[in-house]
Amino acid sequence: MLTSRAIPQYADDPADWHRFLEKVCKGSVKAQEMLSYADMAYMAQVTGDPEAPETLPLAEYKEMLRSRFPTSPPAESAQAIFDLGHSCGWFPHRSALTKWVRVPTTSNLWASGISLPWPSLVNDSIHQCLANWSADGLMECVDESPLDYDAVKVTRGMLYLSLTWPE
Repeated sequence: MLTSRAIPQYADDPADWHRFLEKVCKGSVKAQEMLSYADMAYMAQVTGDPEAPETLPLAEYKEMLRSRFPTSPPAESAQAIFDLGHSCGWFPHRSALTKWVRVPTTSNLWASGISLPWPSLVNDSIHQCLANWSADGLMECVDESPLDYDAVKVTRGMLYLSLTWPE
């Protein structure tokens, strides 16, 4: 698990969880890029091969990921996941999570000019992360298109990576 705000980025300096939240809440393509580079850094870490993102066949990596992905999340409830992330510095301040709200507009935020409050986005992302806990759930998120992406899905992808980051 990532134990700080720093999000490893493949062949680049680490990104910051707070900056990621700022970007994803606006629908900026930068958030999806941060997720993509984090996914490549994760691949290099999982495989032990720094060249894996450029050389390993994707089908082989997906099978490896499925076999190594934890069968359960590191905490049982959405609030416990949030508290764990907060203790690692991922979130700017404490927040009490609510039931899964399903924020109505989470796609195409940049073009629509809508900016979501990060606690609502994180709330829904954590609930969806727990409901879809699997390697396939992670892969669905990192395969999200950078154009008009779903902010919940991109945030969920970063949560999966952060919660399962190999030590």
